[in-house]
This record gives sequence, structure tokens and C-alpha cells, in this order.
Amino acid sequence: TQVIVNPLPIVDAGTYPAVCSDAAEVELIGSPAGGTWSGSGVTGNFFNPSVGTQTLTYTYTDANNCTNTDQATITVNPLPTATISAGGYTTFCDGESVTLTASEGSSYLWSTGAITRAITVSASGSYSVEVTNANGCLATSEATVVTVKNRPEATITPDGLTTFCEGGVVKLTASPGTYYSWNPGGETTQSIYVAQ
Repeated sequence: TQVIVNPLPIVDAGTYPAVCSDAAEVELIGSPAGGTWSGSGVTGNFFNPSVGTQTLTYTYTDANNCTNTDQATITVNPLPTATISAGGYTTFCDGESVTLTASEGSSYLWSTGAITRAITVSASGSYSVEVTNANGCLATSEATVVTVKNRPEATITPDGLTTFCEGGVVKLTASPGTYYSWNPGGETTQSIYVAQ
């Protein structure tokens, strides 16, 4: 009786670099070609990344019906949290500013081109930041809208002479606005009468 023992095929599942959780599907390339993949997130010859370390198995059966397997490990890193916190009001008057600070990360890229964690802005606009973590994964924040309002013109127009004898009076009128506070006196009307 002749006994023939066929060797198991040499199987290699390959080596795969770490990816970020928002990466596209990873193509799995096993050797020899023609085997099947199994594992969490595997569809055919593709792996759909989900956070964590996944162990995938490649199974190959040769012409002698001998089967062997090999495993590959893929690490899927999470994305950072990308948010912006404002150190004050984001709506203010011309000449003021607000500091915007990104959530913690390893590097930053603002829509303004700045690469610091915090920026100080004094102009109207929508500001966003791209945060990269230590694994090289990145995320972009929602935009923070900053609105800068123009200050009103502040002038006083006298209705008559501002130099007069004791007992006289002059009417002073402020430029148009919604609120007034005269100094001295504290009056809150647009016009006041001054006798001293």
C-alpha cells in the first residue's frame, strides 16, 4: 500500500499598516491568491475599518485539497474629537476680539492657516479647525461663527451757541442711536438742555 502525504500549502495573510476609523475599505491580499478571508468587518477581499485591533484569517486550499491558514492583524485608530471653545462672546463690537481654542490634539490647522491650538480673532467669519491626534488621524470641527458689529458714530450737535451768559441754556443732541448716557449728568435721552 502506497501512502502519499502532501505538504500543507504555504499561506501568507500579509502585513497591513494601522489605519484611521474613517479610512476607506482596506483591500486584503493573501498568498497564494484564491483563498478566503474571515473575521469581523470582512466582506470578500475587503476589510471595513472599525476602531480596535482586528485579527483576520486567510484560508487557502490547494489542488491536493490540503488547507492551511494564516492570520493578519490590523489596528484601527479612533479619530480625535474636534471642537472649538470660545473664551468670550462671539458677537462683539469693532475693536474687540475673542480667543478660540481647539480641543486637545497633537497638531492643528485652522481655516485661517494658523497651526496653534488657540487663535485670537477680531474679524467676522466662520472659523473651523482640523485636529490631528498622536496616531495621525484627523477630524474637522464644526464652524464657529464670529460676528463683529460696527460701533455707532458718537457726535454732539449744539442747537445754538455753546458760550453764553449765566441764565442761558443750549440744547445738545447726540447722533442717532438706541441708548444714550450723558456725562456729566447721566441723562439717557438723545437731547439734553445744558445751563452750566
